[in-house]
Amino acid sequence: VIFTSDHGDMLGDHGLTMKGAFMYDACTRVPMLVRWPNNPAGSTINAPCQLHDIAGTALTLAGYTADEIAGWMPDARNLLNENALAERGYAALMHRNPSTCRDRAANYSGYHDPPLHITMWREGRYKFSIYHSPEPTNCPGELFDMDTDPQEMNNLWHDPAHQETRDRLWIKLTNWLVQQESQGRARGTHARPPGFEEKRTA
Repeated sequence: VIFTSDHGDMLGDHGLTMKGAFMYDACTRVPMLVRWPNNPAGSTINAPCQLHDIAGTALTLAGYTADEIAGWMPDARNLLNENALAERGYAALMHRNPSTCRDRAANYSGYHDPPLHITMWREGRYKFSIYHSPEPTNCPGELFDMDTDPQEMNNLWHDPAHQETRDRLWIKLTNWLVQQESQGRARGTHARPPGFEEKRTA
């Protein structure tokens, strides 16, 4: 049994309501409860995870090997192995385009107008976000130290002491975006690992 949600709700945090589109923890840090048959005593894991981690964990519990899971989802991690989660950063992409909402009803300007396009990279104690659009006038993103500033009130983007951290995470986020683009598949093609057909028919 897995109980979770796709997002949180701002409820007035940072003067915002509804579900964003911003990368504050009130919206992006969603609790998840997992219970499986014959599981040991419960434990709490604070490391962030992504959707394919849930699939990877379920396959692990179902008896699939790490190599088999890596063939389907190389980026997936087993949530029962906290060390594996600590070895990588966590990325989140959010794109809110009002055009689809505007088409639903007359005189409705959309969820966000102008559209928002944001990417976040979370690694260790830092949360790094880039606002791709609309283009900001004074600050293109946010950098928060989640250990000392869990409420995300002090943006360290322009702090000289954190410039090296900001630039390092900026490169990691950019590399992740390029990797997602290069690994994408043409519309209509199946999401299957290389050699899937051969293995199935063998």
